Amino acid sequence: MMTSPSFGEKWGRHWLDVARYGESTGRDHNVTYPHAWRYRDYVIDSFNSNKPFDRFLTEQLAGDLLDFETAKERDAAHVATTFLAMGPKAVNEGSGRQFRFDVVDEQIDVTSQAFLASTVSCARCHDHKFDPVSMSDYYAMAGIFLSSETLYGTARSSQNRRPTDLVSLEEAAGGARDLSVAELLEIEMMRDELIQRQAEVREEIGQLGRGSEEALRLRPVALTLRNRIGVLETRLESYNAEGGAKAMSMGMREATEVFDTPILIRGEEEHPTDESVPRGFLEVISLSRTPAIPGESSGRLELAQWMTSPDHPLTSRVITNRVWAWIFGSGLANQVDNFGISGEAPTHPELLDFLSAYLMHKNWSLKSLIYTIVTSKTYRQDSSYNEANFLIDPENDYHWRANPSRLQAEDFRDSIMSLSGELNLERPATSVVQEAGDGILGRNLIRADEVNAENPYRSVYLPVLRGFLPDSLALFDFPDPSLIAGQREVTTVPSQALYMMNSTFLQDHAADFAKRM
Repeated sequence: MMTSPSFGEKWGRHWLDVARYGESTGRDHNVTYPHAWRYRDYVIDSFNSNKPFDRFLTEQLAGDLLDFETAKERDAAHVATTFLAMGPKAVNEGSGRQFRFDVVDEQIDVTSQAFLASTVSCARCHDHKFDPVSMSDYYAMAGIFLSSETLYGTARSSQNRRPTDLVSLEEAAGGARDLSVAELLEIEMMRDELIQRQAEVREEIGQLGRGSEEALRLRPVALTLRNRIGVLETRLESYNAEGGAKAMSMGMREATEVFDTPILIRGEEEHPTDESVPRGFLEVISLSRTPAIPGESSGRLELAQWMTSPDHPLTSRVITNRVWAWIFGSGLANQVDNFGISGEAPTHPELLDFLSAYLMHKNWSLKSLIYTIVTSKTYRQDSSYNEANFLIDPENDYHWRANPSRLQAEDFRDSIMSLSGELNLERPATSVVQEAGDGILGRNLIRADEVNAENPYRSVYLPVLRGFLPDSLALFDFPDPSLIAGQREVTTVPSQALYMMNSTFLQDHAADFAKRM
């Protein structure tokens, strides 16, 4: 099964939970990320190709800073940095400085939790209450990300004050469909007509007086026009003069200005201190050779090198523990996203040490680690009850039997579609969010119910819109895509049974299954 494309789809989805993969900004104004799907495909391809985990980590933090022999490899590494760009964002934040610090805070959080199982972002306002992480450590990492530019796109509108550029790719396939010159001209004409109408509405508001009742009634019209113009202009920027779709991605690049950041009092951007912290890493982790950050570099590449150092005490143990949890349902250290003092100590520390050393010995090969675990006697046990063992270890922390496990949401949906004969095992060219384009969900002609309409592909390819997940995922413990989720919750609630009995999805596929029988 490790040679099947389905391996990457299954295991890649595990990592997408950790990476808080989402195709919209979330928050108050939920703007789409039409290019996030490239990161999804990058993760699946990385697992299928058995990319060494240290390389996988490095590309996600600093893929834009690596050297490559081919344009295709360079494109993939740029796409990998979407890891840092696709988090939830308050794109209507009035203060650009506050917005920037909030984005960096989220990047510190996902980086430290995903790779180190450490909650470094807790030190934004004060020294960490439990772990040896100081505010100086936090702002040393903050300087790294503040010296980088986050490119996530999105269309400018009255509810999106913080759009950015995107990364241009050289040889990447997929993306929006090409347009004819006539179609491109039609979009330009629509934009020009809307700009003309916008000017007329503004003039009318000015003549009526901005505070008048008639002018107030026209303001929503003006906002709608502004939003639609922003969407059309963003769409036009996605094509060349001949109507060819440009290959673009979310991602990171070095900022034009590289600098160290001051510590902020209570973490508030308007209250900086006079103390600037040099860009760097957690002081509590001492390595035999800590990478030095050059003065002209953000430090993202050096951060990745520090994390993947052979004598780093956390990185290999954290991913090893995650793999164990994905296989057995719980980790050797049960809180897979928190290796700190407030987390739980591993039940088998020597085994965790051995497997993490084995992972590095095998060139950070996750497939080798998975194969070793699933061919072990521990994994191959049955789930038979043993009263003597139960009295000693009722939670089965020491793995005296196999734990029965629930199907996850994706497996549940894919199994139903496979039985009905409706499942398409091919990978879609892009994502339905790419096809819907830029805009705000619920506005700008983008309706979440239309984007989330059932499609025939495997569940890993369903759109993941923050706040608007498909019912077939949301009702069955799919994680919140705004949060790092190394381990999914398992619930039993009435809505699950009601969905099984009443949903048109189940009824239609049951009918198709009956016809096949």
